[in-house]
Formats: sequence, C-alpha cells, structure tokens
Amino acid sequence: MKVSIRYPASPLEYEREFGFYLDAWAFLFLFALLIVFLTITIIISRRSKREFYQRKCGQFELDYAYSYDYVFVFKVYQEDEVASLNEEQMTYSMKNIIDRMEHARLQVKCFYSCQRDEIYVKVRATPERLLDEAVRTSYKFELDPVKLQIAGSMGLTEKGVVRWKGFVITDLYKVSQCNPYEYIYARYVKSEKLRPIYKEHPVHCDTISKMHVLRPVDRIKLITSIFEGNVNANPPGCGLQLNTVVLRDIVLAHFPLHDFDELVDLEQRWVKFFGSSVTPDDIKNYYGEKIGLYFAFLTYVISWIRKPAWAGLFVYIFSLIIGRHDSYLPAIFGAVFVVWCTVIAENWKGKQATIAMEWGCTGYEEEERERAEYEGVEIPSPIDGQPMVYYSSSSSFFVRGIVNTAICGFVAVAVAMVVAIVRFQNYLYVYQSNVFTIVGLNYTPVISTLLLVVLIEVVRRIYWPIAIALNDFQNHRTETDYEDNLVSTIFVVQFAYSFFYPTYVAFAKPYTVYECVGRSCMLELSQVLLVLTFLPILIHCIEQVIVLKIFQAKKVQQETSNIEPGSAVGIIERQYLLAEYNVVDGTFQDYSALMTLFGYMSMFVAAFPNGIAIALISCEARLRIDGWRLCQAFRRPQPKIAEDIGVWENVMHFLSIVAVVYTFAIICFTGDYLQDVTWAYRWIYFLVMEHVTLFIKIYLIVAIEDVPEDVTIQLARQEHIVSKVIDNESDETEDMFHSQQAEFNIALLEISAYDRDYQIPLPPQDTEVSEEVVSLYKLIESNNIFDFGKED
Repeated sequence: MKVSIRYPASPLEYEREFGFYLDAWAFLFLFALLIVFLTITIIISRRSKREFYQRKCGQFELDYAYSYDYVFVFKVYQEDEVASLNEEQMTYSMKNIIDRMEHARLQVKCFYSCQRDEIYVKVRATPERLLDEAVRTSYKFELDPVKLQIAGSMGLTEKGVVRWKGFVITDLYKVSQCNPYEYIYARYVKSEKLRPIYKEHPVHCDTISKMHVLRPVDRIKLITSIFEGNVNANPPGCGLQLNTVVLRDIVLAHFPLHDFDELVDLEQRWVKFFGSSVTPDDIKNYYGEKIGLYFAFLTYVISWIRKPAWAGLFVYIFSLIIGRHDSYLPAIFGAVFVVWCTVIAENWKGKQATIAMEWGCTGYEEEERERAEYEGVEIPSPIDGQPMVYYSSSSSFFVRGIVNTAICGFVAVAVAMVVAIVRFQNYLYVYQSNVFTIVGLNYTPVISTLLLVVLIEVVRRIYWPIAIALNDFQNHRTETDYEDNLVSTIFVVQFAYSFFYPTYVAFAKPYTVYECVGRSCMLELSQVLLVLTFLPILIHCIEQVIVLKIFQAKKVQQETSNIEPGSAVGIIERQYLLAEYNVVDGTFQDYSALMTLFGYMSMFVAAFPNGIAIALISCEARLRIDGWRLCQAFRRPQPKIAEDIGVWENVMHFLSIVAVVYTFAIICFTGDYLQDVTWAYRWIYFLVMEHVTLFIKIYLIVAIEDVPEDVTIQLARQEHIVSKVIDNESDETEDMFHSQQAEFNIALLEISAYDRDYQIPLPPQDTEVSEEVVSLYKLIESNNIFDFGKED
C-alpha cells in the first residue's frame, strides 16, 4: 500500500503552512499556560487559611443577630507630630468624629492595633436607627409577595368610608411570566400595620439567627448614608464626606467589615475550576448592585459566546486541516458572527432591564443625589424655589473644551506610539532580520506586538490618574454622570492604542514594501491578535493573584514584626492590611478589559475565528480570578447601586457596528478570497455585503425589545400596588363620585332662555310684523321661552 505524502508546492506555500501550524502550537501553549495560572489561583484559594476568632456575643448580638458593620482607622500621632497637623486634621479629629457619630445615634467601640500605632473605631447602629434613616432617604425594600397579596385584597376603610377597595391581580392568559406580587419594591414607611409586608431575610451571627427586613448590605448602605448625612437633619447625620477623609489624611482608612459566615460560603461556591454555582444575585446581596451587575454582564457574555466559540474553534481546526488560513469558511463564519454580536448587544438591553426590575434599581438614576464633591453656588431653584447648587453652563462648556483638547492630545500620543512600534518593526525587518528568523519565517511582528502590549500597560497606568484628574475637573453633578464621562475620557484613548496596530496590519501593511509573516497578512494578523488577547489575561493572572498575594504576605509580616509579647493581629486588623477595592476604578478596569476583548473577537473574526474561544477562556478565568480577589485579597468594598452598565452599553454597540466594516474589509481587501477580482468589483462586493449586514442589524435593533413586556407589566403593577398599599391613594371611580354627590348638596343649574351677555335688538317700530313674532320677543324678554306656543 502506497502512502501519498503531500509536499508544499512552493517555498511561499511552505512558509504559510509552517507559520500557520506554529501559530496553532502557540495557541495551545498559551492556552495551557492560562490553565496553569487558573489552577494556581484555585489552589491558593483552597489553601488560604483564615484565622477565626470566637466572637463574644453581647446583648446587642443576642437581640439583633449582628454586630459591628463598619470601621474607621485613625493614626496615633506622636507628640512631635501634633504640631505639624493642618487645620482640617485638627477640626476633624478622632474625638470630633466620634462625637458626630454619637450625635447621630451610632454605637462605637475603640481599640488599639497590635503595634499601638493605629486606633480602630468600630461602628454599628440599631435596626430602629437604620430604619429611621431609611425613612429619611426613602430607601426601598422588597415586599413579601404573600403578605402583599393579602394586604392588597383587604383594601382600606377610614371612618366608615372606603378609601380604596381591595384587589386581587390575576393573569389568566399568562400575559406576563412574573408573579404579580414578585419583585415589588417600595420606600420604607414606619408603620406597625405595614411592617409585616416588607420581605424579611435571614440574619446570622455565629449560632444566632433571626429574620429581619435589613440585609447586611442594606445595613452598610444605610450606615454610610448616616455618615454622609447633614448634622442638622432629622434624624441627624455625621456630616462626613467619606470620599475625601482619606485623601485629606483625616483617617488612614474606612471600610465595611466582612461577614465571614456569608463570605466563606460565597467563596466556596464561586472559586471552583468547574461548576461555579454562584449567581449574580448572590454577589449582589453581598457586594451591592454595581459589582453584581458587572458579574451579571460577564456571565451573560459567557453564555452567549459559548456556542460561537466552539464553532470558531471548529473553523480554525478545519483551516488547519486544509492548510489554508484564508479559506471561505472563516469568511462565512465572520459574516454570521458580526450579526450575532448585534443580537448579544440588543438582548443585553432586555436582560439589563429585567435585572434592574428584579433588584429594585429601575429609575435610580432619576432619583440619584448630587455628589458630595459637586461644587457650585447655592441659589433658589428656578422650578420650586428650594435651595440648589448651581454650576454655570458657560463654565462647564469651557472646561469641557479643555478636557476634549487634552483627550485629543493623548489620542495623538497613542497613535504616535503605535507608529513608533511600526517603524521599529521595519528597522528590525531591514537590518536585524536574521535575529528573529525561525525556519525561514521572520517573527519581528510578534516581537513588536509583545513590545506594544508592554507599552499599552505602561500608558494605561500613566493615563489613568490623568484621566481621573480631567474628569474631576469637569465637576459632574451625580455619580452616574461622573462614571459615564470617565468611560468616554479613557476609552477613546484606549481604543486608539488597542486597535490601531492590528488595523495597520490588516489594511495598511499589505500595501507597503514590508512583507507580512509568511507573506500573508492574514497570518500575521492572527498572530498579532493571539498575543493581544492572551497576554493581557496572563498579566492579569500574575498581577492580581501571584503579585497581590506576595505583597499581602509582606504587609502582614511587616505589621506583625514588632508586636508586643502576648498580642496578636486581630481579624479587623487583617482586613485593614488587605488592598482597597475602589468600586468605580475596579469595575471600570474590568469593563474596559472585557470590551477590548469583545472588540478583538468581533472586529477581526474573519482572520481570527479562534479568538472567540480565547475570549471565552479569558472570561471564565476572570470570573474566578475576580471572585478570588474580592473574597481574599481586598477589603469589603462599599456597596453601590447601579441601574445599568452605563456608557459601556454604547461602547458595545459601537464596536459591533465597526465589526461589520472591519469584517467585510478583511474579506474583500486583506485576504486572498478576491485576489483575482478587480478593485472596482471588490468595492462593489464590500459595499453590498456591508450595507446588507447593516440593514439586518438595524432590523434586529428595531425587532428586539429594549424593555421586555414582562418588565413593563411588572413595573406598572408595582406602581399600582405601591400607590394603594403604601401611599394609600384613594380610588377614582364612578361609585366614589356618586357617593360624594349624595353627600354634598349639588346646586341646581339655571338655564337661561338666551345668552344674556348680548342684547337682542327689537324690530323697528315702522316695520310691520306679525302678532306671533311680537309675542315671541315678549316671551324672550320675560325669560318664559318655554311657554311659547302653549294654549291659554
């Protein structure tokens, strides 16, 4: 039996095939390396031992099943350091802050650190005090479905008069998939009659367990609101700006305390190699809606790219088998996937609206309060006359112009950086080509891409504080405005340095004098994207797991090096030694990395079909690594509310539109699919395919609902139920109108014979008129028109 061996037909074909197979081996090597780092993370998570201390349960813990929720860390100043304190540090001394807390009816307890160089002030509040704050801030709680249905069916009668009739909502035709009484949120009203209808949750403190309307995350939100509340409010607050007390060296740190009973259970279900059973609701209930929404988006992306990832991997393996990188199957797959990206982006709107409804966040941005850092002149509101902070629109326009100019400058720097990388690559190609040549293939583009990744990390770290300063300079009114503008400020520059180089390889380099790897720019583009997608997640693993663990161990060793004999580092001190997780900065970096990955896998899918599989692996790794970070490497973050992912939704839509142009441009101009077709026909094919796909995208945007009908119905139900059960709005029905009509004397209406505002002229005396007309005028004048025509 003869075995036929296929040999490359030419040196060019040999270069392309060898480069293609080397690309595949690199993919497998990087994939294995990522699995190794992920395994290390799981091992570290499992072997990390927490030191648990027996909690001393006092009367407070026995009564309410929880203890202290928050802590402030103050520095102990030496006598020679007191003279160097500034006026603000003297004003907001530890005693002054504790006095403010006691004035706000908070309970505090202080203790020294093991080295006696810090004082920890633990803070808590009774449930009654927290519920008073909930009333003041109109804090919303979820209502119990069963008790709410009973309360709604009973109605309300006051002094024998029915204010609103009882009602029972039924859905016989299953118009909505939601239970009519589920996911109903309402402001807290302090009433013994309404108290039972608020949903209660289990609260644990060691072996003590109780049911209460306040979850741990609610307690932290409300106690934070007390810290920032006005000292003259009713009930009084502390008058502290938590965002600035650390920056002004008033305190060393402040943070919510971990609930380890809940945290350990969350971590065990979260940080698992396979079968992670944690849900976004679990994360939301511990870390707040903002962090929970990020992980909801991450798990949503994972679920929607899982099948395309397998399909892209099949396309990639098929291309390996036939030995061609630019077969027609990747082109077809790319055209289908860019449409699929639109489905992902559009369905997220409905998913996001559903999450906001289920978590009680719908309409939060409309009710959002001003930032404590917002500056302006206090004037009477031109609408209702109430005091408001006014910031001139002309000043805002001037500041925005300065910021936009700075952003354009940084975009130019990013482009210049990429151009410098290209020039460096050309230098290596011309003068040092033998150094990076492997089996006849010149790998200077790969070396240049590695250098680019390093420069991207450096520029990102340099530009981040500058972008924060530029955003602070614009003086945004609310946290949502602040974060949305921060995204716009940073992502414009990030888009330039992340996508400019692969864009150059795809569309400019084929028409330069410099050859691509294997004389195929599709092959070089694939290798460049392999580096750009894999290296960031590997750097993320090293930085956020290994490096963070090393620094954490060193910090603990430094803190415990000179402790007094018989003393030990307490559980709260160990939390202080952890790194701080800023909710705005942390989620921004996570969203930014996710959107960059989405851009790579959607814009260059025709040349890089296995990029979707890399994106899936990266997202799965991030889900577990970020879970480990939050559970073991960071202090407990401040829980914050978020209604949506903000401007990132617009970024995703923008990338999905750009992906259409890039995909068909790669098919028509970069690959060898149409190498025998004239340029005129290439442009025709490009415009036709691109416009047809855009038309399909527009159709999908219109066809897919932004807000599902179930959500609209449930929000309408919430408005109706809350207006009756909580706000006690009276019924406006015909029966009530008739009952009011019977109760009050309605004056009889007088109907005049004619319009008395005008005088009716009599006929001239010399005009002959019939007696009938004369009698008509007389009857009109006497207002006795209805007697006209009657017999005597």
